[in-house]
Amino acid sequence: SAGYLKSVALRSSFYVQNNYVSPNGTTLNEWGFSVGAGFPLSGNRATLNVSYNFNQNGSTQNNLILQQGNVLVLDFVFRDLWGIRRKFD
Repeated sequence: SAGYLKSVALRSSFYVQNNYVSPNGTTLNEWGFSVGAGFPLSGNRATLNVSYNFNQNGSTQNNLILQQGNVLVLDFVFRDLWGIRRKFD
């Protein structure tokens, strides 16, 4: 069990940027973050990735719109056997 927990890959990221559009002289800032984990399955031949993303874009100044987004991602990755040499013919 402890060996499996060591093989789980944890990921996180954060970003901030200014939008090039500025309606009525108001700058629109965008920011967001992401956290996730990758769980190996079936002897490292497959991985189940789970992540959560949050982002916020816009402003409520000058009667503008503030947009917020929440995304949950489930991803399943298969590793194929291409390029592996046969041990027996």
